[in-house]
Amino acid sequence: MLPANVHSPAFFHKRLRRALKRLGASRAYDISSFGKIGAFDLYYFCKPEKIDPDKKNILIAGGFHGDEPAGSWGIVRFLETANDADLNGANLCFLPLVNPTGFASNRRENDWHEDPNQGFGTDGKTPSHEGLLLLAHLDELLKAASDGFLSLHEDPEVQKGYVWTNEPAEKAPTAFTTGLRDVVSRHFEIFSGDMPHRGGSFEIKDGIGFNCVDNSFESLLIKNGVPRAAATESPADSAVPVKERIRCNKDLIRAFIATPSMNRGKIC
Repeated sequence: MLPANVHSPAFFHKRLRRALKRLGASRAYDISSFGKIGAFDLYYFCKPEKIDPDKKNILIAGGFHGDEPAGSWGIVRFLETANDADLNGANLCFLPLVNPTGFASNRRENDWHEDPNQGFGTDGKTPSHEGLLLLAHLDELLKAASDGFLSLHEDPEVQKGYVWTNEPAEKAPTAFTTGLRDVVSRHFEIFSGDMPHRGGSFEIKDGIGFNCVDNSFESLLIKNGVPRAAATESPADSAVPVKERIRCNKDLIRAFIATPSMNRGKIC
């Protein structure tokens, strides 16, 4: 069972701000709100205050779905434990909790019964309240993700892990994809088989769903020139300890930053 405060946005943001304070003034983050989601802010922050043009730009998101808490908490744990190499390897930008109303209710969708990770395609679905705020700041987010985007998800229906990745310039998974899958495999068994997806199914091969383009936010970024994206899935079945899921997501962030094959993108 999850501790009761795992789904408290107030407790989450308290721990998040404490983690940022630990980094000190030399690694200060700018924190801003993209707007209100009900009673909550959709926070955005980046490190460092001054972007280094010689370093890659990476955007990391958590909490698109409210019943997938370990992604957001993995961001906090990463910031609580990050060393200089972690923090100075890239210009790191974060959307730490995209769906605060769903998070507070331990529910996949938001308070308006919308999926915040749909509505970014051409299938006729409209963006959620969160999606509209993300679209209003899309240019800024594309710059933040110009070398890569990582979205930390969980699957509440399985006890195994897997990853979705997009490498549009590649016909087969590279070390970028297999490296993330291998991080998941150090924590959990790996899922293979047909996975229900957006009203159909998609084959996950040895823990990897490769180059699946849909109406998600990560697909929107890929369509707008982001060179690679990953949506990782730790198992959120209630039998899987949340502390292990958080550790997995923390390790995924560190691996994503350190990927040697992640060359500079072209968005400016």
